[in-house]
Amino acid sequence: MPTELIYSTTGGDGYVGKGSGTYAGARDATTGSFGSNTLTSNAYGIRSTVTTARGTTSYIISRSFFYFNTSSITTAPDSGVLKVRGRTFGNSDVACVKATHGISLTTADFDAIPGWQTGVNNNANVTHYGNILTSWNTSGFNSFTLTSDALVDIRSNSTFQVCLLDYPNDLRNSAPSSSSNYSGVYYADYGDVAYWPHLNLTMPDDVSTDAIFFGANF
Repeated sequence: MPTELIYSTTGGDGYVGKGSGTYAGARDATTGSFGSNTLTSNAYGIRSTVTTARGTTSYIISRSFFYFNTSSITTAPDSGVLKVRGRTFGNSDVACVKATHGISLTTADFDAIPGWQTGVNNNANVTHYGNILTSWNTSGFNSFTLTSDALVDIRSNSTFQVCLLDYPNDLRNSAPSSSSNYSGVYYADYGDVAYWPHLNLTMPDDVSTDAIFFGANF
């Protein structure tokens, strides 16, 4: 069966984070306090941590976002995988959910997750686009098997947006107890295509597709 690769766009992928003295202040913010859509990689791209120093407690949440141009897909793929290259640090269990950010990621996209609600466990509220990864490869690709919801949206929409976030703490609204609960990510701005986040789609036999679609990475 034919395979099509679609790479994440450079301006639409990156990370957004928020720090606060309370967990709710960080996790339930509508806008992040820091982030980037030009960073090549981030060792803390997926993060839910707490640190205490000199009597001050600090919570930090960060989420990584990816944006794919899927306008070339007019038939639902038979199956697919989202592949994201990991880097230094692999301590988070990671969820893969639907996002709605634009082609240029900003700090305003911190909560650009359909179904997201503040103060609650959002595991059942969001649209899961892949399986939960309970281990994170720091020197190769991490593979999320795309759900039926993801495959339908890839066919139906001209863009496909994904957020990767910490599963036990961030998604499920459980305050972290660790200062090292983070995982590293490579983004499409990295100079080597072998590191770029991408969709690996298996198409039906009777569909003619290009071998590789680079999105905005021309």
